[in-house]
Amino acid sequence: MEKFKFTKEHTQIAKGIAMILMLFLHLYCWVDFEEYVALFKLPNGHDIPWIIGSVGNICVSMFLFLSGYGMYCVQKRKKVFSFKDALIRIKNIWIQYALITVIIIILSAIFKKQSLTLKCVILNLLGLDYTYNRFAWFILTYIVILLVFPIINRIYRKIPLILELFGIVGIKLVVTIINRVLQSSVGVTPISYRALIEPFMFLSVFLIGYVCAEYLVFEKLMHILNQRVHKYKKIILTIVLIMVYAFIIVEKATVFDNITAPIICFTTAYIFYGTVFEKILKYLGKHSTNMWLIHYPIVVTFIPSVIYAPKYWLLILIWTIIVMLPICYLIDWVIRKMNIVKKK
Repeated sequence: MEKFKFTKEHTQIAKGIAMILMLFLHLYCWVDFEEYVALFKLPNGHDIPWIIGSVGNICVSMFLFLSGYGMYCVQKRKKVFSFKDALIRIKNIWIQYALITVIIIILSAIFKKQSLTLKCVILNLLGLDYTYNRFAWFILTYIVILLVFPIINRIYRKIPLILELFGIVGIKLVVTIINRVLQSSVGVTPISYRALIEPFMFLSVFLIGYVCAEYLVFEKLMHILNQRVHKYKKIILTIVLIMVYAFIIVEKATVFDNITAPIICFTTAYIFYGTVFEKILKYLGKHSTNMWLIHYPIVVTFIPSVIYAPKYWLLILIWTIIVMLPICYLIDWVIRKMNIVKKK
C-alpha cells in the first residue's frame, strides 16, 4: 500500500476548490445586479449556486491554512526563514498586486468607472485601501502575516506541540477580545483595523496549517483510514465533506473556520486527486492568485453584463474563468518580462 503524502499537487487541488468557492460566493451571493438562471429552486427558495456560494467565505481560511502548511515546508527545507526571506515574498506578491491595481486604475480613468484621487490611488497601491478592487482586502493581511512569521517560526521551532496549540488558541482569543473592545468603545480607523487587527484574526488558521505540516497530521489521518477502511476512504471523506459543508451553512459562524478549513482542504484534495477533475483544479490553483486579484473589476466594475451573458449559472462560472485566464497569462508574461520577481 503506497504511503500517502500531502504534496504540492494536493495543495494546488485545494486552492482550486477555494477559488471555485470564492467565485460562487461573488457571482451568486455577494452581488445581485445581474440575473442568472438556476434551473430549479429548493423548497426554501434557495438554488444550487447560492447553497455552494454560501460556504464561499471559507476560501480565505483555506488559502491561509495552505499558506501556513507551505511555509512550514519552506522553512524546513531552508533550515531557516529570515526577515529577508519574508521581504522577498512580500515584494513578489506586492508587484503582482500593484501591477493589477495600476491596470484597474488606468481603465477606471479611461472608462470613468470610478472617481480617482491622488490619496486614494496611493492608498490602493500600498494595499491600505481597496476602493478600486474590493476583493483584494486580503493582500495586507497576508503581508502582515509574512512579516511576523520569522519571529513566530523561531518560537515554534523550539516549543512542544501543546504550547503551539495554546499559542494558536491564545492569539485567537486575545485578538477577538481586543477587536470587540475597540469596536464597541473607542473604535478604530479602517486602515488601523486592516493593518493591526484583521491579519491577526486570521493568523491562527495560518498557524494551524504550519502545525499540521510539522506533525504530518494529514499523513497520519490517511494512515488510519488505510488501515481501517481502505476500500471506502473516498466515500467516508465525501460524507465528512458534506457534513462539514452542512455545518457551515447552518452555523454561519466564521469562528469554526480554524477547524472546517483544514478539513475541507484535506478531504477535497484527496477526493479529487487522481480523478478527471484533478488537472482542472490544479490548473485553477496555479492561477488562483491572479484570479483572486482580477475577478472583482471583471465581474463588478467593467463587464458584468458580459460575464452574466450566458444566463445559466454553470455557464456563467465557466465563462468567467475563460474570460479571466488570458488576463492571468498576460500578467504572468509582463512580470516575467520585468524580471524583478525572485524565486521563493
